[in-house]
Amino acid sequence: MIILNLASRLEGLQVGGGGQPDQFTTEQANRLKDLVYDSLDYSLSNNVNIFEKGVATNITFSHSIEPDDDTVLTASFDGVDILANLIDSVVFNGVVNTLTKSMSITVDSGQTIPVISSTAWALVPQYTGITALSEPLYDYASLGAFTKLIQSSLTITKSFVLANQYGFFISNSSSATITDTDTNFSLTVGAWASTTDFFIKKSVVITLADGSTENVTIYRTRELLSQTLNVRIN
Repeated sequence: MIILNLASRLEGLQVGGGGQPDQFTTEQANRLKDLVYDSLDYSLSNNVNIFEKGVATNITFSHSIEPDDDTVLTASFDGVDILANLIDSVVFNGVVNTLTKSMSITVDSGQTIPVISSTAWALVPQYTGITALSEPLYDYASLGAFTKLIQSSLTITKSFVLANQYGFFISNSSSATITDTDTNFSLTVGAWASTTDFFIKKSVVITLADGSTENVTIYRTRELLSQTLNVRIN
């Protein structure tokens, strides 16, 4: 490699003063090598980042290692040797839960290369909707009638158009606050048996697409309402 040849020539040059063009101090020689040295580039990513927990999802992890002026001694992805395939992709089919894969590299320069990882996050769905029933059914098919959100954020803004109905959120937060976005006033949230709070809440169990279950919290207007209610939960 050019960098190695240059390094050898630099090491062979006379070190010292005297003002001669072929004389370098040790510090100057090291600075020159650092100036032209190009360390390896590497990355690991996936094509999903987030997906609905319980829904079978095919996830592609892509890894890339470009040695540049380094020589790669070992390289592994998910514990498998990839030295012969430094740039490649691997597909994992039917994933229903959070999946993390890592890549490790060693090089001949002695430089420590941190182990890197990439995660595809499986998120429990959150829902919003309106119902005339005291609460919705919590099986996956029934919840499919409502608005589903797959997001890491706990903030949801909703305009409920109610006609003698309840408005509700199913949230991954058990301690959310709810704000009237028209007035920016906080709406009170109390226990399910409350007789005074604007919203009431309780812990419920929902079923996911694969039949597994998750504990979440439903927040529902305490009373049946006939109005447009613009609110934000977070």
